Amino acid sequence: MPGHGRAVVDSHLELPVVKADDAALEEDIRPFRTLASAPMGMTCHVVFKTWDPELPVTLSPTVIREIIRGRIGFDGLLMTDDIDVAARRIVDANRYVTLGTADASGRPWVSPVWYAKEGYGAFLWVSRPGSRHSLNLGERPEISAVIFDSTVPIGTGVAVYMAGSAKELVGTELEDGIEVFSQVSLAAGGSAWSLGDVTGSAELRLYRAEISECFLGESDRRQPVSDRYLTAP
Repeated sequence: MPGHGRAVVDSHLELPVVKADDAALEEDIRPFRTLASAPMGMTCHVVFKTWDPELPVTLSPTVIREIIRGRIGFDGLLMTDDIDVAARRIVDANRYVTLGTADASGRPWVSPVWYAKEGYGAFLWVSRPGSRHSLNLGERPEISAVIFDSTVPIGTGVAVYMAGSAKELVGTELEDGIEVFSQVSLAAGGSAWSLGDVTGSAELRLYRAEISECFLGESDRRQPVSDRYLTAP
């Protein structure tokens, strides 16, 4: 509500932006008026430029108050779409995560790394132990991260924002992790990986980030995903 009919992209992957004028949108919401007495409804994750030029309906007090509650006359329980599903689709559709770290003094650094996910609550990547983000993790394990599709049109980007901690893997964690990383690499058309590629004289090491917080949104307008998201396989 108030309708996906004019959206031309999947709102789980991109942010649809509808530029129709108010007269056209008025026609679009007529069917919803006949259902205004329904006990519950769901907002759509679409920007209607005429009604709110910045926020999708899910996050727009203006559209919810003036259009859904006002002009449509709906006063039942209003729900949002499943934020978890949208976050999963973004993570599944992309292969690079922008990793944010900081050194002991708090000086920040960001690095793009190719990731293999372990469910949706953990990510694996390989890096040189002497790279800045690897050195930072040795001093300060806390990380931030974001996954997004940089190819979508201006103003339609939706990203998954994360916070957690990361470390270099050793022992049994390394054995399990390199198996997962190798499987994902092969599935993506890459090479197989073994312990010999990330131990001894090898120049790379395997790292793992465990995610404790996760949000979905545009720019600084974010919605938290549920705890189920972080524990999903």
